[in-house]
Amino acid sequence: MKISYKVLGNTFTFIVLFLSTGAFLSLVVGATVQASEEGSPLTKALWAVLYLIVVLRVASRYRQILPLVRANKCLCWLVLLAIVSSVWSQAPVVTLHHGFALLGTTLFGIDFAVRYSIRQQLRLVCIVLSSVILLSIATQVFLPGVLPHLGPDPSSWQGIFGQKNTFGIIVVLAAVAFLSRPRNSWRDTLLIVTLTVIAGALVVASHSAGALIQLVVIILGSRVLVVLRWRPSKLILTAFLSLLMAIPTFFWALNNLERVTAVVGREATLTGRTELWRLARESIASRPILGYGYDVFWEFSSEEAARIRSAVRWEAPSAHDGYLDLLLDVGLVGLLLYAVAYVVTVRRAVVLFRRGPATNMIWPLLFLVEISLHQITETSIVIPNSVHWIMYVAIAFSVSKPSIVLERRMHDGDPAESLPEAVLTEV
Repeated sequence: MKISYKVLGNTFTFIVLFLSTGAFLSLVVGATVQASEEGSPLTKALWAVLYLIVVLRVASRYRQILPLVRANKCLCWLVLLAIVSSVWSQAPVVTLHHGFALLGTTLFGIDFAVRYSIRQQLRLVCIVLSSVILLSIATQVFLPGVLPHLGPDPSSWQGIFGQKNTFGIIVVLAAVAFLSRPRNSWRDTLLIVTLTVIAGALVVASHSAGALIQLVVIILGSRVLVVLRWRPSKLILTAFLSLLMAIPTFFWALNNLERVTAVVGREATLTGRTELWRLARESIASRPILGYGYDVFWEFSSEEAARIRSAVRWEAPSAHDGYLDLLLDVGLVGLLLYAVAYVVTVRRAVVLFRRGPATNMIWPLLFLVEISLHQITETSIVIPNSVHWIMYVAIAFSVSKPSIVLERRMHDGDPAESLPEAVLTEV
């Protein structure tokens, strides 16, 4: 029986996306934080083979990719900076290895953006994350205790992951994908509501307060983002009134932090994170411009990381703040590159959402909201073999396509008042 190239390509994409969620990783790397940080020969070899295939896939479409690379210079410079940081890294070999792994992950995200439209990307993401959730439920119900449990709370659900927070984060990402699905009928709406309720129940079962807060914000955000399609005057007025309410609310929360954190069953120190953040900022002050080298600060051979772990009295695997981790890795230069790339991507996603079919284009915006929340209390998304980094790169390159078409139209002397409808629907 002959298998088509399209089926093989979709299967490869499914496998990479599934592995990038971190599913079943604890079975391979063992039940210690150190093992999960160092990886294993098996996972390294597997990802090396996948990267080689990705390089071959990307090389066959380099003419389509080069304009998109030029449109996302800051994102590409950030990846290059991660590799080059091996020059001043405290562990050059590790930085170089992780930097090239990040490059391979980035190339897959680019390939994903070029081969699939946003609607097709969303469909594949929903299939992958639905599979992860179904396997997690089955493992938790029928095979409890099969996977090593890395967290201190044995009653929390972790699914097919080693930690409850990882499980909670993936469930939230799945909820983002479910809420972004088109609603063409009442059956679609009912399915989305059902899937979101299931996601909410799983987040509660995971006992991950951060994931729960993210999920609530995402659900509210999915309804609020429709205001971006309003007329500019109405949108500006709404934004102004929102700020009038948000600013005093923010300061009230800061002054009543114990009450706010108590709502989600946490202390004002956010389970020791505030002290961790303070110590991380002290380390950042020692190397503020270029950092300590990509993805090596929290290595177990790092003296600075050992000092912080000794002070907080727990084996912190990261700063539990994506922006602090970026500063530790690649300094202010890296954080600035990330910030500019993110703002540009948000602007393009907003333009696409306002001008394209709303049912197709809310996925990029909702995902961008999710990663901004994710990085407040979790590690950076700029890490190798990460589904969040793959999705971010894919979305950044996907929302760049209309601007490239528009530039070509202007270069050819065509009117540029609006983009062709075909471009908006096929992005």
